[in-house]
Parts: sequence; structure tokens; C-alpha cells
Amino acid sequence: MKRIKKSFLFFFCCLILTACPVADKDNGLKKFKENHFDFSDFKRCYHKGIYFFLPSYFRQDYNKSYLYKKDGISLVNDENGIFFSCERFDENEVEDYKFAFQDKKNSLDVVHAFYIEERRNSMEDVRISLLHQVKQKNKSKVFYQVIEGSKYSYGTKMVYFVGTGEKKIQEKTFYYVFQMVSTKEISAYLIDDFRTILSRIY
Repeated sequence: MKRIKKSFLFFFCCLILTACPVADKDNGLKKFKENHFDFSDFKRCYHKGIYFFLPSYFRQDYNKSYLYKKDGISLVNDENGIFFSCERFDENEVEDYKFAFQDKKNSLDVVHAFYIEERRNSMEDVRISLLHQVKQKNKSKVFYQVIEGSKYSYGTKMVYFVGTGEKKIQEKTFYYVFQMVSTKEISAYLIDDFRTILSRIY
């Protein structure tokens, strides 16, 4: 009898655990729609010395196909096809890029220009917005640009929001690239959300 009860308990726990991700997905999609296609229910995330906020319905994405650096963090909201990533660069890496961007004034500009160029080279029929700056409470500089294009000719149009900021950790300066990727159809809803995320990193 005890063995039967244990088996039933194990089965019940497995059922709950496997059902949770589905419930979370439905809940996230519902929240996104109910909030007029704006992000809500933010949670704090962390990657290599920096914190940022994303909706709780984003989960870890192990594919990392949109990242330049494979040690970056990638998260996804499957229901809406939205990806978000964070990658860190150090001064040694920046030195390797400077020769190609000698017109840039500082390391932050170099990292941003490098990432934008890498993204440009990976797509067809590319359009890139002007450079914009996001204000932060600590007065740190965060820049972003929006890139539109497709992986292949006549492929699905994708939009990449790319933001770059810096942070000093134990007397060393690191540079962080934040990226949000979506289809063109949903991208119009995301620009304000991306700016909000960039304004709250610390």
C-alpha cells in the first residue's frame, strides 16, 4: 500500500512539474496582450557583473544562435518569438577591434560599432537606424540602434535592437551588449520596452 502511495505521489509531482512551463507560457502571453503589448511583471536578471530586468515569462534559451559570444546569456519568450541576450567584452577584446574602427573616440563606441557591423554582415537587405542614447539614473551612457534585415534573400524580416553600455568592476571597465530580436510585425511594440530595460541596468 505504501509503495502504491509513493508511486502515485511521484506521478502527481511529475505531472505538476511538467505542466508548469505550459501554464507559465499561457500566463506570459496573456499578460503581454492584456498590458497592450507592453512588458510587465519584471524580474531581475544577472550576467557577469551586471543586472537587468525582464518579464518573468522569459526563460533561458540554450540555442544562443543570435549571440556573437557563446558565453553570453540568452533568454526567450517563445509565444511571441522574442529573444533577449547580454554579452560582456573586456578591454583586451576591445583592443583587437580598434584597428577597424579608428574613427571612434573610446572603447564603448568601438564595441558598439563592432557589434553593429557584425550584425550587418550577417544579414541581407539591411537597414540601420541612427544612434540613440538612453538616460540612466546613474548618468552612465547607453547607446542603441535598431537593425532590420533577413538572414537570407526573401527571408523573414527580423528586427534587432542593439544597446551597448559600460560598467566598472574592481577598477576594470567592461562593455555590455544587450540585444532584443523579434519579427518585424511585433517589433513596433518593443522599442519602448527595450529603452526601459536599458535605462534600468546597473
